[in-house]
Amino acid sequence: MPRDNFERYRKRLEDQLRTDMGLLYEAYLAKLRAYQAVERLRGDIEVDFLPAADFALQLPAAAVAASPAAPSPVEPPRRSRSYEVIDAVEAVLDRLPEDFDRFDVLALLDFEPRRSTLLEALHALTRHGVLTIVREAAGRQPILFRKVAAGSPPADA
Repeated sequence: MPRDNFERYRKRLEDQLRTDMGLLYEAYLAKLRAYQAVERLRGDIEVDFLPAADFALQLPAAAVAASPAAPSPVEPPRRSRSYEVIDAVEAVLDRLPEDFDRFDVLALLDFEPRRSTLLEALHALTRHGVLTIVREAAGRQPILFRKVAAGSPPADA
């Protein structure tokens, strides 16, 4: 192997090592923060036991600089209630094709309810005579629903 190829390869390995060390250090800090939060909730500790800033200085500067910034806390999506899903499905019924599946409904909703909640809402509308089931689920094919025309009896009645 020519000398310049070896030096380039060695430099790439060193860069990768610095990056990996920075990632490991960030993972260590995340675990330590989580443990500290649990201990605070229990009331066992009142002081921080995160490592001093001088510990981070012991890492190579490139490793500390290469470590990713802590992501900003993101609020988890709010879970929808079943009555909200039924109301939302009823609101988009007129925009759905005559025969549709749950994916057609999801495309029209401005939020994504849990799969089980959406299917329960569609089945509730079926029980109330607003929808009928054209085809049951089979393998990867979802249940196919049909809108019942106003004034006509449900197909399975």
